Amino acid sequence: MTRVEELTLRAVDGDLSDEETRELRDLVDADGEARQVHLSMLKVEGGLRSSLRKPGLTARVMERVLRKRKVRIVRGVMSQLRPRQAQQRRPAVYYAYAAAATILLVAGGTLLTRRATTDTAPVPAAPFASVAGSRGDVTVTRGQQRQPASAGFALSPGDRIEVAAGATAIIAYVGATRFLLGSETNLTLGGSEQVVHLDRGSVDAEVELRSAAEPLVFVTPHARAIVVGTRFTLAVTHATTRLDVAEGRVIFIRLGDGSTVEVGATQHALSDVPPPTATLAATPPRNDPDVRTILAFDFEDGEAAAQIVEGVLVPGPPRPDNRFALLGQADPHGGTRNSVKVHSLDPALFRYAGTQVISFDYWVDPDAKGILLQAWTPERDENLSYYVKKVARESWGYAEVRMADMVPQKNPARPMEEGAPMANIRVVGGRIVGKPLYVDNLKVVQYRPGAVLPTSSPGGYPP
Repeated sequence: MTRVEELTLRAVDGDLSDEETRELRDLVDADGEARQVHLSMLKVEGGLRSSLRKPGLTARVMERVLRKRKVRIVRGVMSQLRPRQAQQRRPAVYYAYAAAATILLVAGGTLLTRRATTDTAPVPAAPFASVAGSRGDVTVTRGQQRQPASAGFALSPGDRIEVAAGATAIIAYVGATRFLLGSETNLTLGGSEQVVHLDRGSVDAEVELRSAAEPLVFVTPHARAIVVGTRFTLAVTHATTRLDVAEGRVIFIRLGDGSTVEVGATQHALSDVPPPTATLAATPPRNDPDVRTILAFDFEDGEAAAQIVEGVLVPGPPRPDNRFALLGQADPHGGTRNSVKVHSLDPALFRYAGTQVISFDYWVDPDAKGILLQAWTPERDENLSYYVKKVARESWGYAEVRMADMVPQKNPARPMEEGAPMANIRVVGGRIVGKPLYVDNLKVVQYRPGAVLPTSSPGGYPP
């Protein structure tokens, strides 16, 4: 440890003598590299001290501890600044100690506003999230770039954090929310402040009190945990998700059957419970000599086809002669709805014809107002859309939509060209804070010219 590092740590704890304070000031003033080390350590210490909560302390006791820490930090920093206010201070030294005051006060839970000798310098906005502390191999994937992450690493929406075996990481999230990521954990920050994806591993979370209208939602392959403000642990294996609540309450939704349970303090919940029996909606006969099947996905082989880019194969709500369905996923880039999508650009999934019909089976929650169907054409970079307004809820239903009834979103008045490539089909329904969306037997059929096409399910232009 260098002398600058040693003196900086002792300054944070308020243990510097007057002589040592002068020594630190002179070191920071004389050496630009020492100044950067000094400021970097202040940021790291600030993040760690504001993130870590000592085990066994209640919220009330912790609040008193933080209040005392804040008073001590303010006094320690001001004792370094006040004796020198009358002296002519060089700008580099003044900046270093002003930055130290700001960072340390943020670590204690408040912000010190100082009056500069000229105008007040703007305080930079806090990052979306950051790595407040780490041990072992921790990496962050952003787009196509994968890089190591240590304390002070600023995180962005969509970042995927991977914690290797034997490693841990502390994530400072929005406000006072903190996540402790355990060994072999993969976590992705959603595109909004409401969604966090946990693919595997464990998270010890302390969530700051939030508005009931904007809860924090943890999405795992098997469940969703809806949180307003509490302390809990979420652990994910390849087969199950377990929730253990220490304080407060968490709404736990099992994706396998759509069941919901409220989990209170000292209670736990598991995702793998026997699903209830679901009713089977009447499905129209599909053997018609006037019909030619263009595209079909029934998911019965239990393997995810390469064209499935949104959705997970699961057993789903049971029904006769059906083993698997596609479970809708929350968009990791900020969407708040459930969706499934099949996609192929080269070759395209199919070619457009006005005599085609898209059909699918579905299962949605009781609060769903409808289902959005979209088909995208790369030639026009445009979605054709249709909103199914009347849907069955919490039971298997059936929908079919004529391609000719789907409306181009960018140019509604411009008709679609026969033979235009269609690269994907997407089905969207409900919200991630509701129960799941399941889709099965997704099919595109084409009727011969002159044949009578079925009427589209009740709906129309998307709201």
